[in-house]
Amino acid sequence: MIPTSAAPSTRHSSTPLVSVAVPVYQGSGFLAGSLGSVLRQRFRDFELLVVDDCSADDSYAVAQRICATASDVTCRVVRNTTRAGLFGNWNRCLAESRGTYILLFHQDDLLDPGMLERAVAAFTNHPDAGLWHCAYRCIDNDGTDSPPWSTSPFADRAGGEEFLRRLIAENFICCPSVVIPRRVYEDVGVYDTRFAFSADLEMWVRVASRYDVLFEPEMGLQYRVHSAQATEEFRSKRTARADLEHIVAAVVGLDAQRSLYRRLWRALLRDSLWTVRQHARSAPAETAWALRMLAKRPLDVALTLGEAVFDKISRGLRRSGAAM
Repeated sequence: MIPTSAAPSTRHSSTPLVSVAVPVYQGSGFLAGSLGSVLRQRFRDFELLVVDDCSADDSYAVAQRICATASDVTCRVVRNTTRAGLFGNWNRCLAESRGTYILLFHQDDLLDPGMLERAVAAFTNHPDAGLWHCAYRCIDNDGTDSPPWSTSPFADRAGGEEFLRRLIAENFICCPSVVIPRRVYEDVGVYDTRFAFSADLEMWVRVASRYDVLFEPEMGLQYRVHSAQATEEFRSKRTARADLEHIVAAVVGLDAQRSLYRRLWRALLRDSLWTVRQHARSAPAETAWALRMLAKRPLDVALTLGEAVFDKISRGLRRSGAAM
């Protein structure tokens, strides 16, 4: 566990049904609005947990100020003593949360007042499901609608190979719209910090390969798209890495359940090797990272052998697939 520089403040001692955990880094610009939208939930059996990852701005002070206004829910604000990074801080949120269900919410988005209420109702009706998510609409810096609105190609409850195939083709699950039971995280594990961008997709694939997924078509949040957010900056500056991470995340996420999805697994391996080949010359360092994730080949071998190492890896992966 990453140590914190401040003890959490607690408003009541009972265990909440839901934990809304907000990982924060340099987020003071939109943080007050985001936390305010959480505190306006109609469903009140929740805790609000804010984990600041050593922000240099006043995010920590903003979180303390907003949480001090809450009177009937538990609010805790903690701060890491050392930077955990994006997904490291998500894992810190999981470790600190206490609810039966966990929502990792973003520092710049807005939650609909009925979102938690609908999520809890869905799990009450489907207690064996592994993940609930809802439709969302995008907004810009000023809160103006920024189409298109996003939804799921699947209605109500879904799972299986076709769901995974569509999810891998396009990540239609938006992280701040996702509620996952604690028992599921305890089963599948935490977010993989080897990814800079796609650990969320890897988690969705990991969960969906074991559990059915629930979808709520009613809009549950406003997802803010702006140039300063971490995901947009990553996409614009590191396109090769983002492309490679997407396919590698799918492979890693499905790995534990690959015997149940043999055709999809083999297709993923073929696609991942094709993607690696596309970026081998233009982004050798990123390609080497993908190779290490896929087949644990060291950087110098990947860069020195070029196409030969791809052929060798391809043969090894085919043998692995045939043995399953």
